[in-house]
Amino acid sequence: MQADGAAMLRDGRYGPRVVVGAVAVLSVDAWRVRAALESAARGGRPGEVFDALV
Repeated sequence: MQADGAAMLRDGRYGPRVVVGAVAVLSVDAWRVRAALESAARGGRPGEVFDALV
């Protein structure tokens, strides 16, 4: 999803495609932050979140 969103952002033209790309990239970032916060709240190791997401 993030790769598709980033590709839409690189298109360079204004329009709905760029907006959808930005929303896709931001939603993936928000999902990763939520996962990191949940892992930290449960006492997880710092690298554990990134291992699960990659």
